[in-house]
Amino acid sequence: MKKRTAAVRLLCMLIILLLLTASAGCAGAPDHGAPDRESASYPGSTPQAESAAPSETTDIVPSAAQETPADPEGAFSEIIGTLSGEQPYVIVRVGDQDILAVAENGTRSWGGEAATASQCRLYAQRDGRPVQLGVLESSGEGYPLACDGTSFFEPHRRQIRRLVPDISSGVLVCAEAAYISMDEDGEERFYYAPEPGEEYQLDSGDGFSALWQAYDRAAEAQILTFPTDTWAKSDAAAFELWPELPPSASPWSGDFRPHVLSSIYTKAFGEEFRDTFYAFCDAALAGEDSFPCPDTQTWFYVMDAARTCLPVASHYLLMEEDPVQDGRGLLTYSLPREEYLKEVSRFSARVTELIRACVAEGDSETERAVSLFCYLARRWTYDTKAAEESIGGDIPTLDPWRILMGDLGICQEAAGAYAYLLLQTGVDAFVTGALTRDASSAHEWTQVCLDGAWYHCDVTYTMGRGDDLSHFGMTDAQREIDGDYPPEYFNVGEFNVFHREDVPAEDDRFSALWTASAAMLDRTDHVIRYGSFSDVFLDRAGETLPARDVD
Repeated sequence: MKKRTAAVRLLCMLIILLLLTASAGCAGAPDHGAPDRESASYPGSTPQAESAAPSETTDIVPSAAQETPADPEGAFSEIIGTLSGEQPYVIVRVGDQDILAVAENGTRSWGGEAATASQCRLYAQRDGRPVQLGVLESSGEGYPLACDGTSFFEPHRRQIRRLVPDISSGVLVCAEAAYISMDEDGEERFYYAPEPGEEYQLDSGDGFSALWQAYDRAAEAQILTFPTDTWAKSDAAAFELWPELPPSASPWSGDFRPHVLSSIYTKAFGEEFRDTFYAFCDAALAGEDSFPCPDTQTWFYVMDAARTCLPVASHYLLMEEDPVQDGRGLLTYSLPREEYLKEVSRFSARVTELIRACVAEGDSETERAVSLFCYLARRWTYDTKAAEESIGGDIPTLDPWRILMGDLGICQEAAGAYAYLLLQTGVDAFVTGALTRDASSAHEWTQVCLDGAWYHCDVTYTMGRGDDLSHFGMTDAQREIDGDYPPEYFNVGEFNVFHREDVPAEDDRFSALWTASAAMLDRTDHVIRYGSFSDVFLDRAGETLPARDVD
């Protein structure tokens, strides 16, 4: 026996996977942002040994032919776990602190053109615990960052920042920045911020270029480079890190909910389907071998819904040749019962941790959706290797369970996982997919219901950044603009029953975010702050949107 979903979905997904390309669709996520200062603190729960500084002669520049450098003193051993050659890292001394830099490289798109992007995650120790300081990213093939012993420099095509690590608070503080912005006439303007709160316009791009070259040529700077043909794989056991909620916020107090189901399924299959699905949930979570099910077609509908609404069961359930007998739907698992139940326990604990990491008690629907969107976008990594294997016909197991448990996945996994976590917090959501207008690639994302209106939210296009909401709260029209996915091609719910006209997304209350360079959630005033890079990173949000739902 082998794992399967409903026949219609399998055929649909085979078509989608064959159309995927590494530089299009969800493999090419627009690169709009950089780590924000408010959400860059990642306190972990695993103590580790005291880190030792590398010697003056330590080679901190791994090459493609060089094995991952050893860590003889055991520094960061608890945080990095077992790193493969696909995940190069270095340990550098910044001030009196050792900083672990882990490379994550891959293909992104910039202005519609594919380009190699280098991403680097920085870790330090605080109070005996691992702390992720932030994620740095460059858009060229060269280096993710440079380090001069006191600061990190992050070059982007349209911005350069000097970031000072503040180990006590666990964040990277923007100490200096230069960036390019478009004026209302479409002309480029160059700006320089010598320190937070100060900013002035440069006469030309010469100053911007000079800063870029200074970072590259500085005699005291160490340019950290990593192989550009690798993509790091997150190790769930090694990177159990999450951002702290603000002191004024209490973590979400809700427990794991065994019964969640999007309204799209009851709309498609009737109200009685809910009872059947919840009976399936009870049986599957207990490792039982059957559940009340009227017929084979309903069994397949249940398996379709389980992909998004109970990922752990969907991942471990196997095909049945005759799935319904005597009014009972049969369930067979790929693991022995005791092992499977351990996975169920691990899954429910993981889901609870993810939600409590970023959702606060009393959050509105909008605040829940935004906080999960930003947190997951920063935590998750796009799995280029899996996408390439899918194109080649060697289709791996791709489902929301994989990215929920391992922080690594592609669009169809991210869309379902985001929807599932929203359902766990009481926000209705489901997966929608479409082909591009020229049918050259396919993509999946999440539709979310906020205040009774539906919106398109694409966490895949935002992976690696937590300050970018340009793909949040989109209308049908904006979804078409952002990716060239025509609304008439939308497969709502991903089971070939509903389409765009059945669940329209027309409310544009989040439109200001679509062109903002950066955004962040402010729970104190219950608003979403958005603006240019300098607005957000220098604590000057130019505009706000209400994040507290209106009663």
